[in-house]
Amino acid sequence: SCLAAQDFGDTNRPYAPLEALLPAVEFRLLLNKAVEIANATPLAEFANNSQSMENSKSESRSHIINELRKIFEEPGKTIGNRRPLQLAVKDKDSTRTSSSTGLRQLKLSGGAVRTACNSYTSNLRFGESYVLTANKSDRKRMIREDRLPGIKQVIVADLDLRDLYRNLVQTKIEDIQAEVFQEDPDFFEVRSLLTEANQAFNRWFELVRVQDILEAERLLAPLFLQTHGQIPHSS
Repeated sequence: SCLAAQDFGDTNRPYAPLEALLPAVEFRLLLNKAVEIANATPLAEFANNSQSMENSKSESRSHIINELRKIFEEPGKTIGNRRPLQLAVKDKDSTRTSSSTGLRQLKLSGGAVRTACNSYTSNLRFGESYVLTANKSDRKRMIREDRLPGIKQVIVADLDLRDLYRNLVQTKIEDIQAEVFQEDPDFFEVRSLLTEANQAFNRWFELVRVQDILEAERLLAPLFLQTHGQIPHSS
């Protein structure tokens, strides 16, 4: 595409109230934690085929799968352990305590991630202009032929791209859920799916203002530490 909706730089991107972003950021932190767990043992260690190492590898893989089961929701089950998310959210006008993100999801599922992404997207605020990212010759041609898109077209294209990445994240996470809770899960398939889900989620977050992501992570850090013990590195 030759269009980038309203991207004059990070501060001028479409944006939503910070509380609308919190659920998606929390799920991203959970996904990053899952990736760290799965990658804790280098693949090279699984290549040793001695009998003693085979037993060790099997135990290591089982431990990793069990840890991942603590993060992902089992398909067909609903989350019973939830609690309200109360955070002080600052904006230009005030400091307020927000519970509008509803109940904290403590486990990852494709459907929950979809809901979190939709919560942010449905609250997006767009401006009255956009940047055309076509090359110089294409820009001249589009202007000459009066083919510049209207702002509504650009907004639709922006939302479609967000939905594309959201759908990809949802699908990959649902695939992980299905595999992790198999009787004999394929560890390497899980590891690959985690990488793909993480890459797709990163693409979705590339459309979000960086300063909003950092502020959401700062607000979530104390609760995440309390629940999960450490903040994962972005991957």
